[in-house]
Amino acid sequence: MCGYRFALLLYSLCFSVAFAQIDTTKNVLFRFGTNEMLALPSSVSDVQVTTSAKNAESLRDATASITVVSAYEIEGYGALNFPDVLDRVVGTYITGSYTLTNNIVSVRSDVTITHNTHILVLMNGRPMRENMYHGFNTAIYYGLPISAIDHIEIVRGPGSVLYGSSAFAGVVNIILKEGRKQTSQASQTLGTFGTRMTELSMGFAKEALKVSVALKSLAATGWQFKTLGVNKVPINEFATSHALGSAVNIGYKNFTFTNFVGVDRREKFAKPGYSVHAQYRRVRNTRIFNNLGYRANISSKTTLDVDITHNNSEYYEDMSYPDSITTKRLPRYVSNANDILGEVTLQYAPKKNINILVGGLVNTFQGKFIKTYQNSNGSAYSFRQNPTNNDPFKVIDPYSDAWFSGYAQGAWQLFNEKFKIVAGAQYNTTNNKQSIVPRLGVVYHVSKKFTTKIMYGEAFRNGSSYERFSREDESYGNSSLNPETIKTLEANVMYNALNKKTYLSLTGYYSQTVNTITISDAKDNLFIDPITQKSYPIYINSKNFTYYGLELEGSHNFTDRLQTHLSFTIRDVTQPIAEGTQIQHQATGIPNFMGKIGLLYRNKQKGLQGGAFYSYIGQTQPLNRYSVKGNIQTFQDLNPNTDAYHYLTLNIEADIKEIFNIDNSPAIIFSLFIQNALNAKVFHPDYKHSAINSVPGRSGRGVYGRLAVRF
Repeated sequence: MCGYRFALLLYSLCFSVAFAQIDTTKNVLFRFGTNEMLALPSSVSDVQVTTSAKNAESLRDATASITVVSAYEIEGYGALNFPDVLDRVVGTYITGSYTLTNNIVSVRSDVTITHNTHILVLMNGRPMRENMYHGFNTAIYYGLPISAIDHIEIVRGPGSVLYGSSAFAGVVNIILKEGRKQTSQASQTLGTFGTRMTELSMGFAKEALKVSVALKSLAATGWQFKTLGVNKVPINEFATSHALGSAVNIGYKNFTFTNFVGVDRREKFAKPGYSVHAQYRRVRNTRIFNNLGYRANISSKTTLDVDITHNNSEYYEDMSYPDSITTKRLPRYVSNANDILGEVTLQYAPKKNINILVGGLVNTFQGKFIKTYQNSNGSAYSFRQNPTNNDPFKVIDPYSDAWFSGYAQGAWQLFNEKFKIVAGAQYNTTNNKQSIVPRLGVVYHVSKKFTTKIMYGEAFRNGSSYERFSREDESYGNSSLNPETIKTLEANVMYNALNKKTYLSLTGYYSQTVNTITISDAKDNLFIDPITQKSYPIYINSKNFTYYGLELEGSHNFTDRLQTHLSFTIRDVTQPIAEGTQIQHQATGIPNFMGKIGLLYRNKQKGLQGGAFYSYIGQTQPLNRYSVKGNIQTFQDLNPNTDAYHYLTLNIEADIKEIFNIDNSPAIIFSLFIQNALNAKVFHPDYKHSAINSVPGRSGRGVYGRLAVRF
C-alpha cells in the first residue's frame, strides 16, 4: 500500500508544474493563509457565488438556495473529514449503510440507495462525476485534504440546467485555495480510535503563476461496530478506515489546471449475516480528477471558456479465501471507469443588466466490472487450482458510450437592479433518449434589508452503468431505464440588517420525483437469464416521492471576535404505497426535524480561537421495502430504535507564537477537537438491505489533538 500511495502522490505532483487555475469567483473573498483571521464579509448576503450562474454574483442575486461555508468556519469549528463540514449545513444529513458508514450526504432528505446518485460534487466548478455508480464518493469525502479548501458552495435543489445528470437534489462545489506567498503548513493529528492523520499544504505565487498543493494521509483502527444482523446474527467488528488524498490547484495567465487524487480503504466492515468473516474483506475506492481549462476574453462583453475534464473511478475488493493455497490477498471485485467531458461555454453581456450564457458538451465514458471468484460462465472458481483466474466472470462487459448536451441561460435585471429574471434550459440526449429540463427564477429586492425569490427548476439523472449493464445475482441491469426526474418549486425570503451583523434566510420548497430508479421485488418484474434460466431482480423505474419543507439559516456577529451560525429544518418525504391508497411518511429514513447552532470565537491578539457546534437530530423511521405493487415487506426489529439525539463538537486552538509574542518564527498551533462530546448513541436506518430496523451510525466520543506549523 505504501508504494501505491507514493505513486498517487507523485502523479499529482508531476502535474503541479504544468498548468494553471485562475480565480473562479472573480472576487477573492477568502484568503489562502491561516496566519490571519479568516472571516466572512461584513454582509453575508454580499458573498460572491458562482455555482448557480457560472459567473460571479452576490448571494442576494442568486436564483438558488445556496449556503457558503468559508475556510474560517471550517478551521474554527474543526473537522477531520469533509462530511464533518457538510454535516453542519442546513438541510444536509450524513448517514450510511452496513458496508460503508457515513458515506451518504443527504440534501433535503433525498436518499434512495447507498451511493450519492442525487448529489453532484464539483471541484472549482467542474463535475466530479463517475459513470459506474454515479456517486461512489467516499474517496472524495475522506481523501480530500481539509486544508486545501478555500470555501464550499452548497446548492440545495435542481442543478441539471448547467451541470447535467446527477445534479438532482443538490450540488456541492468545492473551491480550492489559490497559491500565495508564505502559505505552507504541516499538521499531525492523533486521537481516539487509533486515529493518525497528517496534512501538508503549500502555496506560492510568482507573477502570473499561482500554485497550491495539499496532501493528506489518514489511518484509524476504528470504532466498534456492534449490532445484530439478519436473523439475529451478532456482528462485532471495527469500522476501520484508511484514506489518502492530494489536491493541486495551479494558475498561469488564462490557463487553469486542477487535480485531485483520493483513496478510501475500509477493512473488516460489517456485512449482514456474518459474526466473524470466514473471508477477511477489504474494499478500496479510488478517484482521480483532472481539469484543464482556458478562458479567452474575446471582448469586454464576451468570454469563452473551454474545459476538458477527466474522471477515473475504481472499486477494488479483495479477501483471503479459506480454500486458497496462497497467503496473498486475492481480488474479488474489480471495476474501473473513465469519463472524458469536453465543454465550451460562451458568456455575453451586451449591457450591464443583461447576461447570456450558452454552452455545449460531449461526455464520453467507458468501463468494465469483473468477479474473479467466478468463472466466465458464472460457476464458482477455486483458487486451489490456480491463484489467478484468467477468465473471470464479467459483471459488466467492457463498454463505451457518449452523451451530448446543450444549454442556455439568461439573466435580466430591471428597475435599477431591484428586479431580476433568470431563465434557462438544457437539452440532452442520453441512452438514445432526448429530454429538456427548464429553470426559471425571479428575484425582487424589496428594500436594502429584504429580498424575496421564487424559483422553479427541474433536474434528471440517467441510470448509471451498473444500473444499466450489471449481471450480478442481487440486481440485473436494465438498458431501457428512463432518466429519473425531479420538479422543484421554491420560495425564499432573505433578511440582512443594515448594520450587517445579522443575516437570515427562510426557504420553503416542494418537490416531486418521477421514474425513480429502484430494484424490483423478488416476486415482481424479474429478469430471466437466457443462459442459466435463473430469475433475478432487475433495476426498474418505479417509486415516486414528494418532498416538502422549510429551511431557516442565519448568522449574527455579536462582536468582531464572536459569531454564531444557526439553522432549522422541518420537512417530510411521502411515498404512495399499496397502489396509491396509502401514504408512507418519512419514506427515505431521514429525520423530519433538525436544529443546528454554532458559536465561533477568535482573539488574534491572544492567539486563541475556538468553536462549539450543537445539532439536535429528530427521530426517524426505519426503512420498509416495498414491492412494485406497493406491498410492504416488514423489517426485523432487532436493534435500538432510530431515536432523536444530541450531537456536539468542540474545537479549541492556541497559537503559541501569538500567546508568547515570539518574533521571526513560524506559527505553532495546538488544537483539541472533540467529536460527539455528549457521547450520543446514533443509529441509522439500513439502506443496504432494509431487512432490519437500524445499524450503528456514528462513533462514540472522540478526542483528537493536533499540532500544526504554519509558515
